[in-house]
Amino acid sequence: MLKEHTRMIRKLAIVTDLLVVTAAFFMGHALWSAVRHNIYPLNAYLALLPLLLLIWGVLLYHFGIYDSIRVEQIPAILFALFKSAVFAFITFSTFMYLFKMSYVSRAFILFLFILTTLCISLEKGTLIVLLRFIRKKGFNYRRMLIVGTNKRAQDFMKLVILHDEWGLKLVGFIDEEKGKIGTTVGAGYAVLGGLADIPDIIHNNVIDEIIFVIPHSGLDKVQESMHFCEAEGLKIHLAVDYAELKFSKAKQ
Repeated sequence: MLKEHTRMIRKLAIVTDLLVVTAAFFMGHALWSAVRHNIYPLNAYLALLPLLLLIWGVLLYHFGIYDSIRVEQIPAILFALFKSAVFAFITFSTFMYLFKMSYVSRAFILFLFILTTLCISLEKGTLIVLLRFIRKKGFNYRRMLIVGTNKRAQDFMKLVILHDEWGLKLVGFIDEEKGKIGTTVGAGYAVLGGLADIPDIIHNNVIDEIIFVIPHSGLDKVQESMHFCEAEGLKIHLAVDYAELKFSKAKQ
C-alpha cells in the first residue's frame, strides 16, 4: 500500500514539474518578446517544447528530485535541481548545435532555462514548507521501527524527536539481546522484540518504515528480516557504522 502511494505521489510530482516547465516556456517567450522584440513567433518554438519536457523530466528524475524529500534539507534539493538545470541546458544546446537550429535564439534559451529553474525552485520550496508545516501539526506522518539500540540508533531517535517536520513517529525498537526486550530506550520507547518478532510486530501495529542501525558485521543477520519487510511493502533504510547516520536508499 505504501509503495503504491509513493508511486502515485511521484507521478503527481513529475506531472506537476512538467506543467511548470510548460508554463515557464510560454511565460518566457512572452516576457522575451515584450522586452527584446527580436525573437521568432511562438509557433516557431512550439516544436521544441516536447524535447524540453523530455530533457527536464529525465534529468530531474536522474538527480533524485523525485526521491523522498521528507528528511532532505532544502539546500540539498535545490542543488540537485541546479545540477539538473545545468545538464539540461548542455543537453539542449548540444541538440541545437547538432541539428543546426540557427533560428533559435541562444540568449532566449539561456533565459528560458534560468526562468524554468527559478519556477521549479519556487514550486519545490513552497511544497516543502507547506508539507513540513502540516507534519508539525501532526498530519501526514509515518510510523517507524528502529532495529538496534546502540548509541547511533539512539542518536537517530533524538533526531526524529527534534525534527517533527519530518513527520516520523517512532513505534519502538528491535534488539537481539533478550535482556533488553521489554525495557525502554531514551524517551521511553519500548524494545518490542528481536528480529524473529518483526513479522508479529508489523502485523499487530501500523508500521510504514523501518531503519536498520547496525554495525557492518551484522548485515548478514538482518538480510532475512529486510527481505520480509520489503515483501510486506515497508520502506527500508539502512545505516551501518562506517557510514554517516542518515537515510539510505538501499531498499524502497
